[in-house]
Amino acid sequence: MSKVANMVARKFYKQPDTNYVEPTVVAVNKVIDENSKTIVATGIKALDSDTLSVYNTEGIKAIAHLDVNKFYNYELAIPIKYLELAESSNNSFSYQLKVNG
Repeated sequence: MSKVANMVARKFYKQPDTNYVEPTVVAVNKVIDENSKTIVATGIKALDSDTLSVYNTEGIKAIAHLDVNKFYNYELAIPIKYLELAESSNNSFSYQLKVNG
């Protein structure tokens, strides 16, 4: 390889950082907690907005974390009153969950 090619390669192709340490699950979960401030729940007619604060008063709760095996877990709790179930229903219902990512 010529001197020019070596110079270009050194400038544009950086060596990987050998001091890189993969963040712990605890550290990643802390970042998720610090940056997760809204819940998006579309299609609930009783709500004024599709975007809610995680500190909302409607009773809708959500949490996301990595478990010890580094699997992403998302939990969502929605009060039954928002599901618009008919009084005469047979206690079963269906739902659709859409995850964008």
